[in-house]
Amino acid sequence: MNARLQKAIGKLKAIGGWLKRAALWLWRLITRLWATPRRAMAWAVLIGILLVLIFLGLVRANCPAGPIQVCISPAKYWLWPDAIVWLLCHFCLLMDKHAPWILFTGIAVAPSVLLVWYWRERHKRDDIKNAEEGLVNAEERLVTERFTRAIDQLGSEKMEVRLGAIYALERISRDSEKDHWTIVEILAAFIRENAPWHEEEKPTDAGEEKPAEDSNQTEQEGEEKKPKIFKPRTDVQAALTVLGRRAHREKEPANLRIDLTHVDLRGADLKEAHLERAKLLEAHLENANLGLAHLEGANLRKAHLERANLGEAHLERADLNEAHLEGAVLLRAHLERVKLTEAHLEGAFLLLAHLEGANLTKAHLEGVVFLEAHLEGAMLHIAHLEKARLSDAHMERAFLMGAHLEGANLSEAHLEGAFFLEAHLEGANLKGAHLDGTDLREVDLRDASNLEGAILGDAKYSKYTRFPDGFEPEKHGMTYDGQFDDERGKI
Repeated sequence: MNARLQKAIGKLKAIGGWLKRAALWLWRLITRLWATPRRAMAWAVLIGILLVLIFLGLVRANCPAGPIQVCISPAKYWLWPDAIVWLLCHFCLLMDKHAPWILFTGIAVAPSVLLVWYWRERHKRDDIKNAEEGLVNAEERLVTERFTRAIDQLGSEKMEVRLGAIYALERISRDSEKDHWTIVEILAAFIRENAPWHEEEKPTDAGEEKPAEDSNQTEQEGEEKKPKIFKPRTDVQAALTVLGRRAHREKEPANLRIDLTHVDLRGADLKEAHLERAKLLEAHLENANLGLAHLEGANLRKAHLERANLGEAHLERADLNEAHLEGAVLLRAHLERVKLTEAHLEGAFLLLAHLEGANLTKAHLEGVVFLEAHLEGAMLHIAHLEKARLSDAHMERAFLMGAHLEGANLSEAHLEGAFFLEAHLEGANLKGAHLDGTDLREVDLRDASNLEGAILGDAKYSKYTRFPDGFEPEKHGMTYDGQFDDERGKI
């Protein structure tokens, strides 16, 4: 027991002696530090700050584009030991008169260490840059090889090879931005070359010899022949599909437009296709499926879209002047500000279609179904709307000067503010039609049907307005415009 106690006491004495020596050393260090001249200490601190600034300047020069933390990170394992060594040298300066040589040696060595690190990082950066450039060049060579091979295959006689080439070009157009439009033009040219429109052969003249009839003909005399169903060739349809599903680019230059003029695309499937601003001048798209397609700003002048499905299609600002849309389905289609001058839409189905601000001057709209369609502000000057169904249609502020509405059904239609000067309304059904504020000052309403049931509040009339016998305009809230009569009489 006594031995253990004595051993413990000995350990405590040893620890106490060590603590005493440490405290004495610390006291001497503090007193020497306090006694050190302020000028020497200031020079030491300034030298340290200068070294750090030189280091940070070299780092920023080596990596001017990136954040400085990223550039410092490779040298952090050198910076901390160097700082510790510098502090130890500084303490040695306080404790030993020969220590300044140690400090000066450290200062002399530090730039060398910095230069070694700087050149190492610079070479590393150059190596990375060279590797990246080599990778880019390799990718470009690969794309060029794929592109060349696909072009060669596009001219193959085998259908499956041509199909593979078309889909290979689609993949390249997605991978290579700079080749995108070139591939679009190649596919458009492929369609034009392989599906051009040829005028149908004219029937033989009376003086020419007619070909002999097929002996195996089974059709009975007088029986109507079934209409031939046209479809694009498989590879042509594939090219159309690729063009149609490419991502629409808002920033694409306005002069870049898909050129599909004079092509034969009867029966083509272009559902949801993106063909914004495409050139489809005189294209034949009879019976084509263009449901939900995007044709904003497209040029469809004189195009043939008979019986085509354009349900919910987007044709805003498209040029359809003189186009043929007989029997076309345009359910909920968007035709805002579209140009349809002298276009043919006989028998077309335009239920709930949007034609706000559309130009339908001299358009043929005989028998068209416009139920609940929107024609606000539309230009229908001298348009042919004979027997058109315009029930519940919105035609507020529409320009109907000289329009032909003979036999049209305008029941419950909204015609507030419409301009009917010299319009033809013989046999038109006006039951429940909203003609509030409408200009009827020079309109012949004698043969209009159900004029008594129309809403005519504030509609303007003059002595040149022709009413059915016994009709009293004042009782229906109409307003007489005597000034118009005076001005009209002076002409």
